[in-house]
Amino acid sequence: MDDLKETMETVIKLSNDRLNVLEQALPLAEHFYETHAELTAWLDDIEREVMNQLNPGMRPDQIAKQQEINRSLIQSVQDHKPVLDRLNKTGGALLRLIIEDDAYRIQVKNLLFDLSQISVRRFFNICIS
Repeated sequence: MDDLKETMETVIKLSNDRLNVLEQALPLAEHFYETHAELTAWLDDIEREVMNQLNPGMRPDQIAKQQEINRSLIQSVQDHKPVLDRLNKTGGALLRLIIEDDAYRIQVKNLLFDLSQISVRRFFNICIS
């Protein structure tokens, strides 16, 4: 009977520990999702704008307009760098919370890494366009 009680207490403690981790992870996961969605929407918009700028203007007024659009795009990229930084910071915090199951941790780490790398690549492709 004592063994059963000890096992039950161990299970309860492990369950409470896991619950605490999940309670900490939930707001981080929500923040990561929202930040990723915000960054992805912005990247979609900015990529469309960049693609529209591929044909150079021939007249001075067209060139001036394109230069202004390019300045606006550069400012937008600079304004969204903190969003990318938040995404990476939140992803790192989520990874630090997931420590119990190595296989699961690796899977989540790869997913978060892939998501952030896609965003980083898109971000820097826009910067160099």
